[in-house]
Amino acid sequence: MPPRVAGTTSLLEAPSRHPEATATVLPAFDVAMEADACRIAHARLITGAWLKRLCGMVDERADLVLVVVSELCTNAVLHGQADSFQLRGWMRSDGQIRLEVQDWSPSVAPRPQNVGPMEEGGRGLFLVEAFVK
Repeated sequence: MPPRVAGTTSLLEAPSRHPEATATVLPAFDVAMEADACRIAHARLITGAWLKRLCGMVDERADLVLVVVSELCTNAVLHGQADSFQLRGWMRSDGQIRLEVQDWSPSVAPRPQNVGPMEEGGRGLFLVEAFVK
């Protein structure tokens, strides 16, 4: 994967099973969303439809990607410093899928933190790391 850019978090690079993955026009989307918790469900719907219908990703794999999308969009809503966030996805010419969430925070990419067993939050980035490896 290319190095991460401050404020941008890479979600996943997964091989596509789509038979036309080498076509000239590759599927992509780029959408700005209001930084509101109700938009996270919309982000999952958009990403899920794109992964399954345009990229040909199998349901089980797409469901794992959607957990990652939910976690990163939630972080953008809760911790981002803007009133919106950007969600984009594209298929590379080698058939790899790339997804990003950008919240325009000036800080470097977040890292998982140690949290206690009784803490309500703080595990999202651990899930992200586990699913994208």
